Amino acid sequence: MLGFILAICVLNTLVGALAVLVGAEAIRLAKATNTNADLLMTAALRELDALRNAADDFGHQADCIEEGVQLLLTLADDTASERVLEQNTLATLDTLAAVKSAKECLGAA
Repeated sequence: MLGFILAICVLNTLVGALAVLVGAEAIRLAKATNTNADLLMTAALRELDALRNAADDFGHQADCIEEGVQLLLTLADDTASERVLEQNTLATLDTLAAVKSAKECLGAA
């Protein structure tokens, strides 16, 4: 009977030791998983930061392009205005030349 109790105590000790080993392995796996999760989160945050910086750069580039387009449109409007002004000036000079010619014709008659 004493041998039976001793065998049960030994088995109980072995089961306890096995439970401790399984628990230790579970803790090791949990720590490794936590470390991997930290590494993945860090990589994801770096990628997000890089994407945010790229978006800011693209936004800045879009703003520069928009400013360039506005400048080109303004220059085109200014050029068109200058052409109209030039045409108006030439028309005025033509009118003044016609009036002068008419006065000379009337003065000579």
